[in-house]
Amino acid sequence: KGGGGYTARIAGLAYARQLGERLSAGLCFTYNSIKIDGYGSTAVPSAEAGLLLHITRTFHAGWQLKNPAGIKWGVNKQEQLPLVYVFGFGYEPSAAFYCSTEIIKEEEKQAEVSVSFQYRPTDQFWVKAGLYTTTPHAWAGAGFQFSRCRFDLFVSYHPQLGFTPGTGIIFQFKKQENEKGL
Repeated sequence: KGGGGYTARIAGLAYARQLGERLSAGLCFTYNSIKIDGYGSTAVPSAEAGLLLHITRTFHAGWQLKNPAGIKWGVNKQEQLPLVYVFGFGYEPSAAFYCSTEIIKEEEKQAEVSVSFQYRPTDQFWVKAGLYTTTPHAWAGAGFQFSRCRFDLFVSYHPQLGFTPGTGIIFQFKKQENEKGL
């Protein structure tokens, strides 16, 4: 996110593994940085962990924990990365369509609900969109799969922050039997 002298960036390295027929787990290490003109910049590492339960072939439930260490950062280490819990459900009625709902609870903030969908007309291309409830804002994007490399482009709109573009690049080291790009 950026604009008006403010830039925030997050880069991460994630690893996920299937732990049986119905359970998957993932771990992500991230590097968070913020730059504000006239104030300087700061950066800090953090971590995320998650579990995904495949209840049925079409219905899934997941849990994610972000920033569990409570790392302090910023000038004089006065800021703390908030602990964030995410719990969600996903429904996949066909190989081409997926929808999900998440409840996101960040420390010292009101819980937020996120609703999103993904439509994948071909194996190489999909479109996505979603909406958050607490401070209503929406996002939309598209993704492209080339062999084991995935590119995501998106834009979000927030009432106070305006438009924010974003990109994502995912490299898959091991070929999956049923690659879906979700």
